Amino acid sequence: TLFLYTESDSRNSTGVEIGTYTITRGGVEGYTTVPNPNTQTSVSAAEAYSHTATVLVNGNTVRFDVPPTEQNGRTLVPMRAIFEALGADVSWNEDSQSVLSNIGDTFIFLTVGKNEMMVDGTLTTLDVPPVILNNRTFVPVRAISEAFNCSVEWDASVRTVRITTR
Repeated sequence: TLFLYTESDSRNSTGVEIGTYTITRGGVEGYTTVPNPNTQTSVSAAEAYSHTATVLVNGNTVRFDVPPTEQNGRTLVPMRAIFEALGADVSWNEDSQSVLSNIGDTFIFLTVGKNEMMVDGTLTTLDVPPVILNNRTFVPVRAISEAFNCSVEWDASVRTVRITTR
């Protein structure tokens, strides 16, 4: 059994709702695999990417169907693309607007609009919460990457996030 942050009736001392899920090979009850949507944006890909950050994982450019965005000085990226680029499994719970992801034995859990993330049972505070924009869930790229023990560098001169997996 793995302790994860989730929507339930119990709360910890800071008022954060908590619960317990059993992780199985088939997934977690109440969670579904995130579909790979094919949608159009209102601007061309070249135009959209010219104003946003580039994200590299192990030197390879991550392509997003909706461009990354910034909030409060933090880069947020569409969740499916970044999780897959890092080699993570990802599940989405529409009812609770929450994300469950893992690489091996490392599990993270986030909820849209909440500036907290559970990493292997430890609650951490996010500088910016996950958000939904253009019908996509965006997550803070540094927090997600570091939760999976990746190194992250920001090169402001070329607006590039460089992630190296370990």
